[in-house]
Amino acid sequence: MNRLSAWAAAAALCLPALASEADSIDWLPQAERLLDEAAADGFAGSVLVARGDEVLLERQFGPANHETGMPNGPHTRFNLASLGKVFTSVAVLQLVEQGKLELDAPLGRYLPDYPEPTLRERATVRHLLDHRSGLGHYWGPEYFERRTELLGVSDNLSLFDRQPPAFEPGSAFLYSNSGYMLLGRLIEVASSMDFYDYMDQRVFRSAGMADTGYYDREGRAERVAIGRGCGPVPDRCEPRSNEALREFRGGPAGGGYSTARDLLRFRNALLGRRLLGKEYTGRMLAPVAVVAGEVPSGPGPRLPAPAYRGLGMDAAPTGGDVAFGHAGGGPGVAADFRSLRDAGLTVVLLGNIDPPLLQRTAIRLYGLLAEAGYPDIREALPMRRRPG
Repeated sequence: MNRLSAWAAAAALCLPALASEADSIDWLPQAERLLDEAAADGFAGSVLVARGDEVLLERQFGPANHETGMPNGPHTRFNLASLGKVFTSVAVLQLVEQGKLELDAPLGRYLPDYPEPTLRERATVRHLLDHRSGLGHYWGPEYFERRTELLGVSDNLSLFDRQPPAFEPGSAFLYSNSGYMLLGRLIEVASSMDFYDYMDQRVFRSAGMADTGYYDREGRAERVAIGRGCGPVPDRCEPRSNEALREFRGGPAGGGYSTARDLLRFRNALLGRRLLGKEYTGRMLAPVAVVAGEVPSGPGPRLPAPAYRGLGMDAAPTGGDVAFGHAGGGPGVAADFRSLRDAGLTVVLLGNIDPPLLQRTAIRLYGLLAEAGYPDIREALPMRRRPG
């Protein structure tokens, strides 16, 4: 038995005790009060806590549309921002399982005409999944000028395909939306399908996610809450609609939509191996220590490297378990999806507000669940202090 298998087996022996302790403490009244306080502070969105298939707590708050006053409800869909990257990761690993992509193959094997030579020759599929390619972000003046014209994955590549990497691919961590856009193009090449068709047929339908998808070519979608916020400078503006700022369609780097229930379906489909087989489900959710490396300063956000990461998803050890998931955020968009791999707990918070209030609410909710006996999800969040 290898060291990872031995660790998993030992953790499994502890699960009945952990589950029994957590189930014996009634944390729901405190959670209800916490959410009421958040709503009083302006939280608008949806919150769900479940264990396995059983929903333990589900509530919605605030307006889905501030102009009409339509409230958020159980069937309201929310923009996911970067949380949608987990769907792209699953699609890539499906194609790896099928032998149509190789994790350690260079980008140029699949995109031989990619203009930037260092990335073409030395960045691998694994580097793109792990945010270690050296690419950054495609947002900039050209993106916003052309936002409504970027209707397919290939349309976005010209925004960055001549940009050299910030470091030697594989040597450091730099969170990258451009890297995930490239993964979307690899999905198209390897599958001979349009990205949006592939995701609908091979990921969302396979998981039973009928309320998850992307905006159409006119930038429209039904029942999606309209975001309202200020973005990164909340003290300098009046909250306003984010319709002119969000990704027009959404795509491989995020910006699609879903519901809390659909994200629970995604979690259960993933753990039930309806999306990936045993090997790649395990690799996606196995924490691996991240080598931060040296990243030069430059434009765009420079998020700190997490202590651990799974293959294409946040995953870190906590209390003999593994917490996995992803967050997303932007002006008028906030999302956090976390699950305990072995204890079966899933927590989803989605909001059509700026991220700070949702993030604070999530941290407090994770704290209540830890006090109730569940492994502490806070210890596994990417922003936690790196060891040493």
